[in-house]
Amino acid sequence: MKITVGHLQGQSNGKTESAFLDFQAGQPDANGFTKVDIIGASDFIFADATRLAGFVICIKPLVPVTAAGLLACNGGLNSTISLTQDHHIGQVGINGFTAAQCTAQQGHVEVPYAACSAGTVNAMCDVDADCDTTTGAGDAVCTQFPAHCTSGNVGAACQTAADCATKTNSGQCGMPHPGVCNGPLVPGMGPGDSGPGSLLIVPDPDPMVQLNGLPVELGFEAALPCGDEGPGMPSPFALTSGFSQSVILDADNMLGQTLSFQVQGENFSCQQWQDNSVGRLVLSAPAIDQMVVGDVATLFNFASH
Repeated sequence: MKITVGHLQGQSNGKTESAFLDFQAGQPDANGFTKVDIIGASDFIFADATRLAGFVICIKPLVPVTAAGLLACNGGLNSTISLTQDHHIGQVGINGFTAAQCTAQQGHVEVPYAACSAGTVNAMCDVDADCDTTTGAGDAVCTQFPAHCTSGNVGAACQTAADCATKTNSGQCGMPHPGVCNGPLVPGMGPGDSGPGSLLIVPDPDPMVQLNGLPVELGFEAALPCGDEGPGMPSPFALTSGFSQSVILDADNMLGQTLSFQVQGENFSCQQWQDNSVGRLVLSAPAIDQMVVGDVATLFNFASH
């Protein structure tokens, strides 16, 4: 069954097309369950948000994928999923928080930033003297962790916004909250039975299930075409015919602020699997520190009709 991807567009061989994912389901077992393969897809599935936010969301499906998901023809599957991300689980140099602590919590530090590697170790700094154990001691080193320009001279190595400036753009170097540790995406499942025809595309290493999900490369590019600004970040990609929710804690790096987004899918029909007459896969996913708009959720709607 080939699914046209809502209002998103596709790109194959450098040309824009109607985006698609091509699914193949096996014969259901005695309980009505069958695994679903993804046997084809557009080279890229993209959403052009350059007018609103100054970027293009580029998704490169890494297909084919066997056992990508599970289809429940008779029900009995919970297909509610959630994704939560904490924008701020600490800041390097504040209250003793270190980059190593961020990594240990599976987070990543927003760059550029600078921290003392000698003297007052791990404190934030601009120059070596900021790290001296006593004023004028000269026993310190301030180590810079540079980034790349995200606007202005896009892609150039930088340590400050001034390194990115052009005649028409003041530029931005890296991410907007230097030293802040962004937490990992934390997946969750909801309770209950999502009904007959529910479909869940999600990685699940449980040996009783062994699903691979839809691996993708996810990128935010300055302009079309997708793929000419380098590969996106490898990422698992979950899709559901049920309810999908995303939550951003400490949103926009404002402690205590929470954003929540929801989207509802539609179950498929095992009896009309080839007809493309019913069924919709959805995903609500956090996307922090996007140009112009800040923290948002990307709502994906993959409709079969």
